[in-house]
Amino acid sequence: MSLPKGVINCVGDCRISAHKQQEGSSLDDQDKIVRNFAISKGWNVLKVFSKVYSGRAEERGDFQEILDYINEQKRDGIQVHYYIVKAID
Repeated sequence: MSLPKGVINCVGDCRISAHKQQEGSSLDDQDKIVRNFAISKGWNVLKVFSKVYSGRAEERGDFQEILDYINEQKRDGIQVHYYIVKAID
């Protein structure tokens, strides 16, 4: 499947620790923020990835999953222009 030329595509990444979730933040909140940001720019959201972490993770295998998805899209003729996260902390 290929999208019309000129479409700006993006993927989102929502991550939360169990501790942050208790502070009132949630994956749903982040998903809305990511999607609303993309919509405000006129971008097409291909996929939003979500993950809950129970503690500190030095290596996060889900990032490789995101890269694999982006490469898969590229092989199918779909370019992913942007990777959106709410925060990098």
